[in-house]
Amino acid sequence: MFLRHRKILPALRRNIGAGAGQSPAKARSLAPDQSWPRPGHKAPRPGKASLTSDARPPEDTGSPATPAAAPREAELRLGIVLRRIPSKNRWVSHVWRAVAVLPGAPPADWVLLREEDGAQEYHAATMPLVLHRSEAESYRVALAGRPRTVWVVLRPAPPGAAQDIAVRLVTASPFEAQDYMESGEELVEPVPMPEALEAWIAAFTDAQPDGPAFVKRRRVPHAPAAEDGLGDRRIAQESDVYRAPSSLRDRKDMP
Repeated sequence: MFLRHRKILPALRRNIGAGAGQSPAKARSLAPDQSWPRPGHKAPRPGKASLTSDARPPEDTGSPATPAAAPREAELRLGIVLRRIPSKNRWVSHVWRAVAVLPGAPPADWVLLREEDGAQEYHAATMPLVLHRSEAESYRVALAGRPRTVWVVLRPAPPGAAQDIAVRLVTASPFEAQDYMESGEELVEPVPMPEALEAWIAAFTDAQPDGPAFVKRRRVPHAPAAEDGLGDRRIAQESDVYRAPSSLRDRKDMP
């Protein structure tokens, strides 16, 4: 005879899982804890550590730390060295050439550096070279060129100035330099980068995120829309010869 309901005595329940020579308490300690979280367990308050064995250490995801944000702009003052060379043209007495830039130079206003064979070199001015995040790709183009150069933009000086030419700006972007070349109003002179300047520009561009990858646009095949003449078909015109007769048949019905 089978009993439909059986009651397990508390003593028998404690002895379940105990083998030969094992106490019930030891048997329970060997059994895996399958009741996480346990009923009635309360999570510790924020800011307080739990003293119970329920607290688990945070998992190590292995992801690297978030890098510092790249700077949007960077600025370095450059001394501009110009050379005044006698001209062999009978209509022009001299020409100007930008020959060097001096990173971290102090302010100057046409300081004579040296003179030889009728040519003079001046520390004409100290200008800021400003790098922008949006122009990072153009700086990479400049660093890929040989020789690596920056561009000094010169313009005619106003009347009464110490010399007949003035420094407008210096740029490391070949695209910006090309814009000034196309204007025809300024003189754009390429100048080789010193090693310190090259390293400074490279550090700025390396810190910038890469732009979106180039994806070649594919032409979607489609049939061109059918053209039935030109203009408004409600108005009689010479282009009606290109219309289908069926489209002209109901013209008399139009207002």
